[in-house]
Amino acid sequence: MKLGWFSELDARERRTFFAAFGGLGLDSMDTAIFALVMPVLISLAILTKAEAGALASLSPISCGIGGWFAGSLADRFGRVRMLPMTVVLVAVFTALAAFMHGFWGFAFVRSMQGLGYGGALVSEVVAADLRFASHPRCKVAMRSATRSQSRRCR
Repeated sequence: MKLGWFSELDARERRTFFAAFGGLGLDSMDTAIFALVMPVLISLAILTKAEAGALASLSPISCGIGGWFAGSLADRFGRVRMLPMTVVLVAVFTALAAFMHGFWGFAFVRSMQGLGYGGALVSEVVAADLRFASHPRCKVAMRSATRSQSRRCR
């Protein structure tokens, strides 16, 4: 069965597609869960509405900064080295978020998560673009699929 542009990919390119799509999908899931938990934190008087708004704004802002910073580091050290570092950054600070009790600690953790997500976004999308350079139709489809997952960093 032919699946259009996807059937033109070899096994390595398919793994790249699923890795980029999955990583950006987890980022979107994190954003959605954060949006669902925020009203509960406000109703329990753990956060005020102003603090919740600040926390919701911190992650996309730091995502943009992280993309810029990781992109310039990736130009110097290589995208292959930067991607695992950004994934570890996200994983460590996501785990630390469970132990935060106040606004400032949670703000710091969400900011660091955003830096990691921004760096991972740059590394994943650019790596996928380079991988699919020989397939122009596939490259367009890959950009559409990964960018649909990463609306928050625009």
